[in-house]
Amino acid sequence: MPGLLPRAMTAIVLVLLACEIAEAGPDLSKAEIAVPPRIAPMPPPPTTSSPPRSIGARAVLKSGSITNDDYPSLALRNEEEGTAIVTFTIGNDGRVSECFATGATALLNSHSCTLVKQRFVFAPARDVKGKALTERRTQRIKWTIPEDADDPWAATARLTAKSYGVRIALGIDTMGRVVGCKVEALTPDAERDRFICALATDQWTFPVDRNDAGQPILSVRIFGSV
Repeated sequence: MPGLLPRAMTAIVLVLLACEIAEAGPDLSKAEIAVPPRIAPMPPPPTTSSPPRSIGARAVLKSGSITNDDYPSLALRNEEEGTAIVTFTIGNDGRVSECFATGATALLNSHSCTLVKQRFVFAPARDVKGKALTERRTQRIKWTIPEDADDPWAATARLTAKSYGVRIALGIDTMGRVVGCKVEALTPDAERDRFICALATDQWTFPVDRNDAGQPILSVRIFGSV
């Protein structure tokens, strides 16, 4: 039948096209690509540390002391005072091996550590089994200029400088009299400075400094700080 041939040919063509599409597989250009889930990194393994040492007995000072007799001469001359906060390590031999100080002037801090390392000897700390241990310790060393019965005006000069918040530099002659005066302060005040210097030159006297041969010499005394 003449009408059946075209329809049969069309069916054959459609079948062939379907086979080609099936062999070619899906159209990947339109396919959605699944993104794999992000895996979090493994946490680091827990660190292990040695248990803290049990201290059976703390270090005990056996010898060594610091007094005002140890005051550095330069600090006395500069009227330096303060409290040094000294942190040091006591070795298992009882000796001070490390030292660091803050809180006072640089000179007093350094001097405090020097004395602690030179003088302090401890019975070392021990654990519960009696084994000697190192120990870290902090101690305060207060440096206060002692009052000298032979130098009564020094206390007055210090108090004056502290009251006005100034630094007073005095030139002392070979008789102990004030022959020069200079006042330093953060806030200039000419009237205040004249009053202090007039007080110093009119009333204050100081022990005479002497050289190695015992002869009186000119000197400078400094009181207070700014």
